[in-house]
Amino acid sequence: FDHSATAGEQHEQEQEQQETEEDEKQDGEGDEVEWEFESSSDEEGEEQEQEHEQEEQEGLQDDDSGSSDSSSKIDEDEQEPEIDLKKQAIEEKKQRIEERLGHAMKTKDLDALSNAIQDAEELLTAAGGGGLSGGMKFLDEARQLHQRMFSEAEAEFAHKRSSDEKDGEDETKEDAKSNEGAGKPRHSLAEALKRFPPDQFPIGVVAHKRAALLRRSLESLTSLKGLRKFDPEHAEETTQITVYQDGDHEAVKRVVDQFPNVRLKQNVYKPRASDGAISIAKHYKFTLSNLFNSNPLAEYAIVVEEDMVFSPDFLQYFSQTAHLYEDDPTVYCITTWNDNGFKGLAVDNKALYRTEFFVGLGWLVSRKIYQSELERVWPNTHWDHWMREPQRRKGRECVYPEVSRNYNIGVRSTHSDQSLYDRYFAKIVLNEEADVDLGDTSRLVEHRYEKELVARIDKAIELDEVGDIGKHAGKDVRLFYKANGPSDAIWEATIAPFFGFWHSVPHIRGIHRGLSQFKWDGAHVFLIASYSPYVRFKKNASPMLQRHSFGHKLRELPKNYRLVKGAPQQSCTQVCAAHDPPLRCVNRGFSFINNCEALESVFSCAECHASVGTDQPAYVFDKSQHNFGHCLFTTGAVSCDGHHPVTARACPCATLKNTKEKEAEQQEQTKKTPKTKKKKMKKKKKKKRVGKKGKTTKKQQTGRRRSKKKKRRRKKKKNKNKTTKN
Repeated sequence: FDHSATAGEQHEQEQEQQETEEDEKQDGEGDEVEWEFESSSDEEGEEQEQEHEQEEQEGLQDDDSGSSDSSSKIDEDEQEPEIDLKKQAIEEKKQRIEERLGHAMKTKDLDALSNAIQDAEELLTAAGGGGLSGGMKFLDEARQLHQRMFSEAEAEFAHKRSSDEKDGEDETKEDAKSNEGAGKPRHSLAEALKRFPPDQFPIGVVAHKRAALLRRSLESLTSLKGLRKFDPEHAEETTQITVYQDGDHEAVKRVVDQFPNVRLKQNVYKPRASDGAISIAKHYKFTLSNLFNSNPLAEYAIVVEEDMVFSPDFLQYFSQTAHLYEDDPTVYCITTWNDNGFKGLAVDNKALYRTEFFVGLGWLVSRKIYQSELERVWPNTHWDHWMREPQRRKGRECVYPEVSRNYNIGVRSTHSDQSLYDRYFAKIVLNEEADVDLGDTSRLVEHRYEKELVARIDKAIELDEVGDIGKHAGKDVRLFYKANGPSDAIWEATIAPFFGFWHSVPHIRGIHRGLSQFKWDGAHVFLIASYSPYVRFKKNASPMLQRHSFGHKLRELPKNYRLVKGAPQQSCTQVCAAHDPPLRCVNRGFSFINNCEALESVFSCAECHASVGTDQPAYVFDKSQHNFGHCLFTTGAVSCDGHHPVTARACPCATLKNTKEKEAEQQEQTKKTPKTKKKKMKKKKKKKRVGKKGKTTKKQQTGRRRSKKKKRRRKKKKNKNKTTKN
């Protein structure tokens, strides 16, 4: 199944890029970036300021043309760097976020707190080496409060869920009695297609201005089996797919016009938000509300995005799982995407799971949940994070497949780039089989799912070492690891990199009550955390797995690097320069020391966990802080210049090479480097000269004759050229 664009498609994409250059120049940048929202109000304000400055400068030059003082002032204004303006804007945004954090902590508003934390982390990552003066106030305290409130809400819903499970056990016994003797499953593919025909699901495509990707997405979508038959005479009733465009980009309209069974609805509003997350949240509400209002008889709707292609059974998958919304009130969403469905981890295209993590990439939306719970209180930003909050989820879960039914082809977006795409999205496995019968999907109903899951975990082989998984191919195995909660550093620092999972915490993707299940080395793995209720199935006396159990060891620093313990409030640039002998900080060295093992080798860490900040990896030395004695490694950008008033840094310092060492290295490199073409040519010439003195072979004689003939031809050509010129 080839997801890459063909040569013809690439040519079409190039043509579209040329056609839309003028529009993209108005937007700011011409790159194809998902949700690349332009702020017209900000741009107009900047243009007015620039024009005002130019007028002032021209006025000064006209009034004081002969004055040396005025000309020097103008030169100083012209040389004023733009970096200062950017820093000023970042600092202003930082102050606003700090105010939001403080207010959210006072009111204990979990939604506002999570949004403010998300914005703070994004600002810290975007600032990078620019550095925020004094770091971000209240951020660490806000994280602690958010984690505590989050865990309390989870515990409350878990208590309610446990009481509901007891009632559910009685229901399962009654269902078992009623289904005795029934040879066929309650929900087979044929029955599902009758109960929920694929052509009854309205489909909304969330789009912005990536026309080339939208064309590929619509080509894949319109070719799916089970799509509603289009009748031009009754276009309104027979059109199943609607593209909801954020803006009025002309290239998108031209693409949609090529598909007669697809309609376009544009969401045009001004002024536009400068923050992409705000615009995305607004447009998603526009899409969902219009999708249900335009299809008043539809109880469920499918939402996809402009950069997706789909498996042959994409619509049939929803036909077989839609009944779960009606049969189980604990179902929050149904999606075709597996965040950890990478090659080697996702094998069985009939396997389905439940997860606490909301997944909004190619999902089936319930009208009842959206209109009664979500539409009125829809957030202004980060809608997907908002959907994952405990008070929104209410203990419910999402159903997802082991093998994904959609594939992301958009490399760049608001929250993604080439490196993130290559690391995760490009490795996702897409189902290529048509008409996949998922079997009796009522097994996903909560009480039945738990009953079957517990039975499998109990029968699984318990292992003490990760390396023993491959010895039990084709069987179920269970492993237990020590963790204080979902936000424990062990997941992000060791487990996720070892297996290749998504690294996000505290919302671990694919998690179900502290359990992650996947395929590894041919075995089905149940990876269970110490805070999970399934930890009761641990029978071996051996200790639980820890960081070192997953092969996470301190990478050895290169010979010219040293791990230096910094003084409080100093940047790594200052720390390395103050060393005896003087050293220099190198950014690439942080890849060796940005982990708990390196921090624990130089500091006495009470705890070690992930954080965000350019002053990290670091140790909190201020006793007035709630996290005094903690070691922090960053998941964002690193910088030699970052520092914080309450932390001391661990720094990768490289030795300064003197001239003698550089000369010695150059000599060694010249010895090791292969001989150049010139040296080889000199050797060949020497061999020919030796051949002249001795006896010549037939090959040498023929070669000389050919060379003489070539010389004669060249002379004739030169003579002809001279005569023609004369």
